[in-house]
Amino acid sequence: MKKIYVVLIPLFLFNCISTQPQQNREGRRPFDTAEYKFVKLNGNCEISGEIIVPQRNGADEPCSGCVITLNPATSYSEEFYIKTVQNGIPIEEADLRVLKYIRRAVADDSGNFAFKNIAKGKYYLYSPITYEIRKPTGGYTKTNGYVYKTVYIREKQKVEIVLKKN
Repeated sequence: MKKIYVVLIPLFLFNCISTQPQQNREGRRPFDTAEYKFVKLNGNCEISGEIIVPQRNGADEPCSGCVITLNPATSYSEEFYIKTVQNGIPIEEADLRVLKYIRRAVADDSGNFAFKNIAKGKYYLYSPITYEIRKPTGGYTKTNGYVYKTVYIREKQKVEIVLKKN
């Protein structure tokens, strides 16, 4: 039994030590419940579209299985959208209360997605993707990023979106 502990303790300690530096995250503004009182959870609008990712040969392909997030525009969601989605700056984790207002969809095999019965308003639509870029020294390397759009939708409107890397 002592031998097992001798082996497990070093393994445990080894797993606790990260070989990667910890990623610093910027602070995040506090969640404001008053701001979200005006966000309607349901409506008569629809956003649908296709998500595509660039390939190393220059072509675009559907992003099957990508998770697309629809986030109502508030100052709280705007901070994440601008800093993290558009500029790649990590910020602190979101307050769990915001999950009540966020919707997610998974793209089908053709990269198609849809959000139905949403309220009119301004939304941030985004999805994390992994794609390859050419290295200056030759060859390719995988990189992470987002495809995103700001969407304005009016009462009873149906909007078609193509999410792709700019």
